[in-house]
Amino acid sequence: KKNGTIFTRGAKRVSKRVSKILVVMAKLALTVLAARKAANGMYPIFVRIAAKKEKAYIKTMYEISDLSQWYNGKVVARTDAAMMNKRLLFELKKYNDRVNAIENNDTYTATQLKLIAIQADADCLYKDRHRQRRHSRPLFRV
Repeated sequence: KKNGTIFTRGAKRVSKRVSKILVVMAKLALTVLAARKAANGMYPIFVRIAAKKEKAYIKTMYEISDLSQWYNGKVVARTDAAMMNKRLLFELKKYNDRVNAIENNDTYTATQLKLIAIQADADCLYKDRHRQRRHSRPLFRV
C-alpha cells in the first residue's frame, strides 16, 4: 500500500480514491468586449455563456458609446441607464431560462448551448411568421 493505491497481482494499480461527480451548470452574464468595437464606433453588449472551460457570446441589440458607460455588468453614466439595464436583464433572463430548460445541459459545451438558445429564437420567429401568414390569408377565393 503506497500513496493511496493498492497493489494487486500482475503489478496493476487500482486507486482507492472515489472520484467526485461535480455537475456545473452553465453561467450566463452580460459583458462588453473592448476588442469587438463595431464599425459605427459603438460597443455591443453580449450575453456570455460559460460552460466546460469555454465561453460563447450572443450579441444583443444594445450598444454603448464608451467603455466608461459599463461597470460591473451594468450600464452606468447614461440618461437611459435604468431602462437599458431592465431590458438587458430581461434578455439575460430569457437566455438563462432557455439554457436551463435544456435537459442535461451540463453535458453541452458553451458553443452548443449558444446554438440551441439562438435556435429557439429562430423557431419563435418562424412560428410567428407562419401564424401571421395563415391568419392574413382570405378564407375564400372569389
